[in-house]
Amino acid sequence: MRTNSLRLLLGCVAVVACVSLPALRADDDEQKAIASAREIILKMADGTNPDDPTKFLNPQRLAEGFETKHELYHAETVAFRLKTKGGLGIGRLTGAGHRDGIEMLIRDYALRPPTNDEVVKYNDDLVRIGRVSLAMTEVLPHFAPKKDVRKKTVADWRKHTDEMKQGSRDFLDAAAAKDHQKVAAASKRMWNACVECHAIHRDD
Repeated sequence: MRTNSLRLLLGCVAVVACVSLPALRADDDEQKAIASAREIILKMADGTNPDDPTKFLNPQRLAEGFETKHELYHAETVAFRLKTKGGLGIGRLTGAGHRDGIEMLIRDYALRPPTNDEVVKYNDDLVRIGRVSLAMTEVLPHFAPKKDVRKKTVADWRKHTDEMKQGSRDFLDAAAAKDHQKVAAASKRMWNACVECHAIHRDD
């Protein structure tokens, strides 16, 4: 009786191991893909002219072919999600009471503008956030739908990604100028572009 029970137990363990192994491999592949996406986005964000932090060096070239090796959410994870979920985070800005993710910071600023003191104190972090967001907008066009499907149109994708790009540019310029009112205005533009785009394309 004990022998049969032991065999049954060992069989169950073997089944669980066989089921779990592919899942672990898939999770490992996801982590590698996210790490690769992080490397590319950071190269774009950090590839700036040392004389002018708002000027990028070859971001389009770095973004080419991104979609052949990555899913869109790999880039979204890196650029916008909480640091605990794989995102790059917002640096010292957590000290101002914000959650450690760029998306959450943009939402915060869209709803409640930052103070002048906050924009000055955490200026380096804000400039970097602007760089990361603008780098992300170089990736977005590569994931445009190939054709219109129901309410999802290529034109809408381009409209929202262009709006996000301009908002990110405005954010970076405002952060570099330490202008808290323009940082707030740019955040609203970025947040609205995100909300409107996700309302249509969230399941893509």
